[in-house]
Amino acid sequence: MKKSLGMIQVCVGSYDQFVDISEPDSPGWFQLIIVQQGGARLWLKSDELSLGCGDLCLVNTSENLNTAVDAGSQIVTIRMPVETLTEDAVHLGYHLRASGLVFKPNVFKLEQLGVLKHQILSLLDAEPGQTPEQLKVQYRHFFSCLLLQRFENNADPFYKVSYCENPKIEKIRRWVISDPRKEYKPLDLAAYINVSERSLYHLFKNEFGLSPRVYICHIKLECIYRELVDLKSMKNITQVALEYGFNNLGRFAKVYRDYFGESPSQTCRR
Repeated sequence: MKKSLGMIQVCVGSYDQFVDISEPDSPGWFQLIIVQQGGARLWLKSDELSLGCGDLCLVNTSENLNTAVDAGSQIVTIRMPVETLTEDAVHLGYHLRASGLVFKPNVFKLEQLGVLKHQILSLLDAEPGQTPEQLKVQYRHFFSCLLLQRFENNADPFYKVSYCENPKIEKIRRWVISDPRKEYKPLDLAAYINVSERSLYHLFKNEFGLSPRVYICHIKLECIYRELVDLKSMKNITQVALEYGFNNLGRFAKVYRDYFGESPSQTCRR
């Protein structure tokens, strides 16, 4: 059985005999694999997982998946496009690293997942043709949120700068997050959302009580924070700060401490 609910695809397969399935890399999808009956073994790039009845795991987009399914098994595969889950992660206020969104290959019991369990079961029961498009989108956002919360991954919530209900500010937020090392002038921001520079300042003043420059600075600081926490290269704090446009290092250290309550070097020692 196959069906689609918006951007989410559901496939239920029943196997009367032992089956060995080999799938090439699927760069377009994340796959949530659930064993409803029987059992299966999954061979990923560097992991071997055993799933029994009621178990599930989330498989990354770049995995070359080999699956051995026991006779008498029923396997549910829920697939979500990479760009969809990535877009939802940004929408929900997560910072994504350059390597993209990656989940840790853990096995869970469906019974352990609470609300996510009910969402999965409702996906299986849903009738695509009877579900309004707007509801499908809301359902997708909620499902993405549960996946990001319940399955360990390499995305991190932003410290303060999260999703904004104002569509113009949200458009700017996503633009800056897509290339945080770039310099963004108020005139460029105003042109991007098709307003005057004066209207841009009023927009940010009314929404946050701060200027567009300070808002962009906060996004850059949050990206720097994630880099410093994860600093494993030959870079140092100075190099990272300069890459993001902070040329006055004394000023950078003060702004960073004011925002996070700790110095850049303290962040590096985490």
